[in-house]
Amino acid sequence: LNDLWKYDPSTNEWTWMSGSDLGEQSGIYGTQGTAAPTNVPGSRFDAVTYGGRTPLGDGLARGIEVVQEIRRSGMSELVVLLTDGRVNQGEGSGDPLADAMRQAERMSALAVRSVVCDFENSPVPLGLAQRFAAAMGATYVPYGGLSAVAQQ
Repeated sequence: LNDLWKYDPSTNEWTWMSGSDLGEQSGIYGTQGTAAPTNVPGSRFDAVTYGGRTPLGDGLARGIEVVQEIRRSGMSELVVLLTDGRVNQGEGSGDPLADAMRQAERMSALAVRSVVCDFENSPVPLGLAQRFAAAMGATYVPYGGLSAVAQQ
């Protein structure tokens, strides 16, 4: 899917702007860096799923692809990552945490506007979501902090 929504913080509401509810649609791109109402990123059918495992690096890599399509269409992006930071699945070096951190650093290098919402609720916190936020250059919202952000 490629639905595009706009958030209005003054009303705390989301408004559908454009996009399709069909998967695997080609994108429409005009002049790079020039916003136009006819620009639409391509759509996808699939999501990153691993049956209970957490392929965070794969999800971040997919997010980078989507950001690049959004930028080609002349729009700006905001990536919101909801995570506890625990990674147990991935491809690459065999170290899923290292692979995910590399993807987070790629987001930072591409100056992707992002927010990491930490959902870790553990008696022994690892602080991984905060590490991902730092690696991404993202705004970090700690566990329990979403209600405070929503009220701003």
